[in-house]
Amino acid sequence: MTASTRTVAVGDVQVRIMEAGQGSPLVFLHGAGGASWSPGLDLLSDRFHVYLPEHPGFGDTNRPEWLETVLDMAVYYLDWLAAMGLGQVTLVGQSLGGWIAAELSSLCNHGLARLALVDAAGLHIPGEQRVDMFTLSPEKLARTLYHDPSLAEQALSQEPTPEIRRVQVRNRNMAARLGWNPYLCNPALEWRLRRISVPALVMWGVQDALIPVSHAHLYAEAIPGAELALIEPCGHLPPVEQPEEFARLVTAFAEREGK
Repeated sequence: MTASTRTVAVGDVQVRIMEAGQGSPLVFLHGAGGASWSPGLDLLSDRFHVYLPEHPGFGDTNRPEWLETVLDMAVYYLDWLAAMGLGQVTLVGQSLGGWIAAELSSLCNHGLARLALVDAAGLHIPGEQRVDMFTLSPEKLARTLYHDPSLAEQALSQEPTPEIRRVQVRNRNMAARLGWNPYLCNPALEWRLRRISVPALVMWGVQDALIPVSHAHLYAEAIPGAELALIEPCGHLPPVEQPEEFARLVTAFAEREGK
């Protein structure tokens, strides 16, 4: 299904939103690579009205001067949800977007029906050795993101236009602003996860080389009643690498009765 694009004013942000489908609202918060309509979102749009907002500071969406941290971004998305008037939504966050979704949900569950975190950043495990995405070349980053080498080769074979290069640089700079130091985490987040009271699903690619699966177990342990779903073989991007399984798990979770 082809997604449409529109721009909506939320406070002092002119946010670009991609959307497709009909049914109950599902909001997907993208990762550090920016807002792109993946095969997994295409499958979800068969059952849900899927919204993919572009984070402030990414792509063509402006960043207000006050937005400096992931916590600021979470507060912005509380305003975004209120401005959109979608009612109770299923919130799905991947990678950086998962960190934003976790922060948001720990602050306020109002407006959320369910929460799904997909290979989410945000947590710190003492002593853990991690790949630093900000020091990697585009080639090495692509090979880190995907478990399937053919997908990395496919991504690298596409010569970016000058406009795409501009967006890539802007996305990387904004991601660094949000997650450079401390690296892709908020040490206070783990303690606050106990405040999440909506049904939660933690989904992870077992072969994730950027944010190891140990983070999945920590998220699942810290969020009361959270379910854990592991996908393999799969790297950091289940909506791209395993779109059918990603969509199946999210759909089953979002359409389940009760908790």
